[in-house]
Amino acid sequence: MQQVMEGLWEELAAQHTELRGKRVRVIVLEEEEPSVSSLECMFHALESIHAQLKDAGHMPPSDDEVLSRIESERRSWEEPT
Repeated sequence: MQQVMEGLWEELAAQHTELRGKRVRVIVLEEEEPSVSSLECMFHALESIHAQLKDAGHMPPSDDEVLSRIESERRSWEEPT
């Protein structure tokens, strides 16, 4: 079971001795930095990726292009091989 704990390293180590010998994931926050959930981390990562792609000149397909590709793929399932 995953648990989210927040505090100073020393406090957490002292208060949660049951974690000794277990795998843990630690996210180090700057003092003024607010805590964020893993979902928020994922959204920040996606925003960064999208910004990098945009800066590189990538243009995502339009909604119509995506629907057209989906319909084309569906039609290919019905075609005899």
